[in-house]
Amino acid sequence: MARKNRDLLDTGIFVASVVAAVAAVCAAFFTGRQAWIARDTEERQLRAYLYIDHTSIAESEPGKFGTDLLIRSAGVTPAYKLELSATLEIGPYLLNDTKLDSFIQSATQTFDYAVIYGDKPIQQNIVRQFSPEAIKLLAGDSQRLYLHGRVAYLDIFDAVRHYDFCFVFHPKRDLQGSERGCEKYNTPR
Repeated sequence: MARKNRDLLDTGIFVASVVAAVAAVCAAFFTGRQAWIARDTEERQLRAYLYIDHTSIAESEPGKFGTDLLIRSAGVTPAYKLELSATLEIGPYLLNDTKLDSFIQSATQTFDYAVIYGDKPIQQNIVRQFSPEAIKLLAGDSQRLYLHGRVAYLDIFDAVRHYDFCFVFHPKRDLQGSERGCEKYNTPR
């Protein structure tokens, strides 16, 4: 009888040990997940966020269009080592995403800035001279001017962030521009 009680006691201790080990693993997983969530929340709250604005498009001489890009800070902390790549392109309206992606990779103007923080935006003029043949494409409704590119930057977590932007202009009817046709762009990543 004593042997039977000892076997039951040993089995009970084994089961309790297994339950304790499973509980410890679950607690470690839960604690690790909570730490990850806290870190992720901290990073989302404290990281640098940028957004891009622009002025109206203007034609300074025949076929030469320009606008000012405004890079604004919207985050709690500064953005460092900014690199702006931007261009003006004439393309079909509505431009498909695949074609615009290749345009973004081939931006014609690149600018570097040390830091942005606070209310004062970085203002950069983007200008492009188009050939008379390209300007003829804008006469109808099937072509538009696209201002697009990317701002890449670092945040306080040393993470490389980027913001792809796209704005569409019709030089006769919509000098202010819009995001129509560029809906997948103009959001921080």
